[in-house]
Amino acid sequence: MTCEAMACGTPVVSTPIGVMPDLVRHGENSWLFDFDARSLSECLRQALGDPAAYARAAASCREAVLPFEYHQTIAAYASGLQGARAREEGAAA
Repeated sequence: MTCEAMACGTPVVSTPIGVMPDLVRHGENSWLFDFDARSLSECLRQALGDPAAYARAAASCREAVLPFEYHQTIAAYASGLQGARAREEGAAA
């Protein structure tokens, strides 16, 4: 749901797992918190307590997830599968 929110222009507060460290530029397009209540509280304060920071993050968070857009993702999968097939055919020859 994080990528979907960011794609809609909604900044998020997330943990640094999976692809989140690749997507989230802390304080620029969303916020990352460590796995404790204090860190979560601080990120929420930053995100919700500063309307200007939230607006800046909202303006740039969509850009971070564009590489995961449906058509680009399908094209990347197709290219990878075509490459795998070409390698397999080359190995069989």
